Amino acid sequence: GRLRLRLSGSAGGHNGMKSAIAHLGTQNFPRLRIGIGKSSQKPNTISHVLGKFSPQEADLMSEVVQLAVEAVELSLKQGVEKAMSLYNNRNLATIAKGTGSRE
Repeated sequence: GRLRLRLSGSAGGHNGMKSAIAHLGTQNFPRLRIGIGKSSQKPNTISHVLGKFSPQEADLMSEVVQLAVEAVELSLKQGVEKAMSLYNNRNLATIAKGTGSRE
């Protein structure tokens, strides 16, 4: 999966985001998405999205959450655009390999 910061946008079919937009009364607020990527083992998208993490994925989560925290902190200190330029599309799988690549 990948991290993605946005300044604003639609719900994109996500019910949680749809609820946030309805409660705030606007789509114009920054948001951070932590993508989970596609599964080669689970053919059903719903079971992949709602399923449990594999042991390898669970091990990776603390590092992914830390990266997300860093992205949010930078957004607050230097602006969302700066954080977007540094964190958007970071391939989260590379964290496990220690490369931190954007590919």
